[in-house]
Amino acid sequence: MDPITHGVIGMALSTFSGQSPSIHSAITVGATLGAMAPDLDVVIRLFKDEMSYLKHHRGFSHSVPILAIGAGLITVLLSFGFADFPWWQVWFWTFMGGLSHTVFDMMNSYGAMLFGKKRKLSLLTLYDPMVSVLALYLIFFRPEHWYGYVSVTLILVCYLVVRRFTKHRVTAYLKSHFSGNHELEQVDVLPGLKAFYKWDFIVRTDTKHIVGKINGLTKKIK
Repeated sequence: MDPITHGVIGMALSTFSGQSPSIHSAITVGATLGAMAPDLDVVIRLFKDEMSYLKHHRGFSHSVPILAIGAGLITVLLSFGFADFPWWQVWFWTFMGGLSHTVFDMMNSYGAMLFGKKRKLSLLTLYDPMVSVLALYLIFFRPEHWYGYVSVTLILVCYLVVRRFTKHRVTAYLKSHFSGNHELEQVDVLPGLKAFYKWDFIVRTDTKHIVGKINGLTKKIK
């Protein structure tokens, strides 16, 4: 996901602390900055070539140890600008913001390193409207009761389950569609770059690779 979307998610996450999002809140600012900070690995481009950047992007900077250290550094910096500073609360929500960055990066096809190596679930596009709508709802209409947050969380979980189910159906359909004329070796299904209901696929056979797009609603292949 792009840094702005990550920042919006971090700000939305800060509302779980019970505070309204505000630039005057260290928790809000910390969670927002924490959610954007992992992509600072872009500095690799200043010292190495594009291939080195692509190899290391979403790597160590997205891992739990670095997220914790980064949250600590952001917390220290914020402490100079806010009075009555709740150290542990700011660190915790800043860390949670960073963790949300890695988790949502793992949801798309490039993946991210949380522990040890990169992992990917290939469920979300680079920009997902459902995630953005839920985040903006929390920011502008912060629920007054706990069950509001539970509802938003359940909606997100259900959405991810539906995405996983749709991906499974699309994969099964592609295997059935191409197995008649080819000996299949592997079928990879990836979320489309723009439309959330479209999927990209790579079908590896014994003789060739077939690349295309499929509409998850109509199963129309291009």
